[in-house]
Amino acid sequence: MSFSDQLKKIKKDLESQEKSEKKAAITAMAKPERPKPQPPEPVAVAVPSDAELTDAQLFEKSLENIDDSVLYRGKYGDPMDRWRPQQAEQKQKPKLSAEEEEKARQQLEELRELRTFEQVVGKLDRRFDDDKFYVPPKPRVEVTPAKTALNTEPLALDPAGLREVDVTPAHRELLKRAKLYAKEKRLPEIHLRGDTRDEAMSRLEAFVEIAVRRGDRYARIVHGKGKQSVEDPVIKPAVLTWCEGPGAKVIQGYAPEVAPSGDYGSIVLEFRKA
Repeated sequence: MSFSDQLKKIKKDLESQEKSEKKAAITAMAKPERPKPQPPEPVAVAVPSDAELTDAQLFEKSLENIDDSVLYRGKYGDPMDRWRPQQAEQKQKPKLSAEEEEKARQQLEELRELRTFEQVVGKLDRRFDDDKFYVPPKPRVEVTPAKTALNTEPLALDPAGLREVDVTPAHRELLKRAKLYAKEKRLPEIHLRGDTRDEAMSRLEAFVEIAVRRGDRYARIVHGKGKQSVEDPVIKPAVLTWCEGPGAKVIQGYAPEVAPSGDYGSIVLEFRKA
């Protein structure tokens, strides 16, 4: 750019600046500046002295300079206190050795096992001589089952009565009812010959239980005549004793099936109605 061009530019800038200043002066003359409104002077308010305030006003005045967070902690407590570790208490706890920790762990396990055992069995008594626990024996009460009357007379249990028996009218009536029942339904029977006494009684009780549940009215028990026994018959008197004792709860009578020789090797049971 030449020197003459620079002079022209400077002259042009000066002219534009002069025009803007004249315009601003004309605008200021057309719109005079308004005075700014002054704020009202503060009115003095008489502040009562502490002696003239009530208790509630004194309390509110004392709370003005207290932080809100302090008031919250004073009213509801500091929520962070419960999460802060108690370092002083942790330092006071003595450290246990490995042996002491193992012993404490074993004692805790024993207490847990004892508690579980007592929940199942019941509370135990402590024996003071060796400090061991045991279940105290309960007093044994002999309960004699009530005898239930049967419709038939009992059969003799002596050796002579086991060989020969006198059939009574009640026995004959029971056998007649059983014979009529067998014409309509099958008469269930069980053979106990060759069994030991315990085996025979166990099988007899199971057989009777099934027959009662099934709804049978009669059943035949083949116990044998006892001729193969070394001494006196074993199974026959055991069956008769059961009929007069525990079996009386489910049977209302029994009758022997006598052979022409006068001996008998089986009996017929009549169950009670449910």
